Parts: sequence; C-alpha cells; structure tokens
Amino acid sequence: MSMTTETRFVKPRSSPFTSDVPAWRTRLIGSVMIHLATLVFFNALLFVVNWMTRGDDGTWWALLPLEMWAGVWTLHVVAVGFLVSGRRARRQSPVGPFKVLG
Repeated sequence: MSMTTETRFVKPRSSPFTSDVPAWRTRLIGSVMIHLATLVFFNALLFVVNWMTRGDDGTWWALLPLEMWAGVWTLHVVAVGFLVSGRRARRQSPVGPFKVLG
C-alpha cells in the first residue's frame, strides 16, 4: 500500500495582510502626499502672515512650525516606507501568508 502526501495551499480569510496589495500601497502613499500638500499649503500661509507682520527688525517665527511639521512628515515617510517594504517582503516569500495543509 503506497501513501501519497498532498500539499495544498489555502488562502486565509481577508485581512490587512492578504487584501489587495496595490490598493493598500496606494492608500499609504496617498496619505503621505496629502500630508505633504497640507504641510506646503499651511506653511506657505504662515510665511505670508509672518512676512506681512514682522516689521523691519522682526524674526521669522514661521520657521519653527515648518521645522516641526517637516520632522513629523519625515517620520510619516519612514513609517510608510517600512510598512510598504515589509509588505513586499511578505508577498514575495515562497509560502507567504498561506497555510500549508497536508
């Protein structure tokens, strides 16, 4: 009597790690771009207000919010980069998020 072993790959239920990858990446990258557009718009507005109200010997106080906001945006870019690259590594593994049943 010969025994054969079959290995089947079964896709698990939908989760953030098994859903549509391009849509997931697009939403993350889109959030970074929205964050950047907001940063540019509001800091340009702050610079205009600062320029109009600073006087002859005034300081450029609008640099402080720009520096802080740019730092937060940089952290956002790094976090999204880690998420997207980690997602790609999981998807390229030979077994990935699939269970081996046999």
